[in-house]
Amino acid sequence: MLTKKHPDLRPRMTVAPARSALVEVMAGRLDFALFLSGAKQSGIVVKTLATVRSTLVVSPRARSSKEIVRRFVGSLDIDDERTHSFPALEWLREHYGNVEQVLSCNNLETIKRIVVRGGGVAILPLYMIQKELDTDRLQNFDQKYFYDGQLKLIMRAGENLSVRAKVLIDAIETYAAEVTRR
Repeated sequence: MLTKKHPDLRPRMTVAPARSALVEVMAGRLDFALFLSGAKQSGIVVKTLATVRSTLVVSPRARSSKEIVRRFVGSLDIDDERTHSFPALEWLREHYGNVEQVLSCNNLETIKRIVVRGGGVAILPLYMIQKELDTDRLQNFDQKYFYDGQLKLIMRAGENLSVRAKVLIDAIETYAAEVTRR
């Protein structure tokens, strides 16, 4: 979609923990960053691009193991050490008892792979796990729990984005709107 409309666009992307990406944005080395969690710092502008629905998932073969379903693989505390509220983990503990966070990782693709291999329960965005849900590599842990988070664009206040950055952001917003409607 993007390359057909803008064949000369060559985005440069960096994958980094949120706090590292924020430092790069503030220093002007990145035009912007995309976060699934919030950023709180003076001198930045935060724009919500889309609502991102997430659900708790587990590997079907590990589903019946009481030990595995009490193992939570999380990510919030990695990207923001000030985070003290973990809604999915709190919900699991309320409904399933003694659930422990056994691993924190700031890469959602890695978390997905851990869960597919039976490493525990995690909350992941539907847009990145739909294929695994459709092919029974993952299953919803509990149909009652969904979390609607926000995909946020973070940039320096007063920053004039390049035309290329604006085109990329527009494409991300368009894609996010399409995925959200599914």
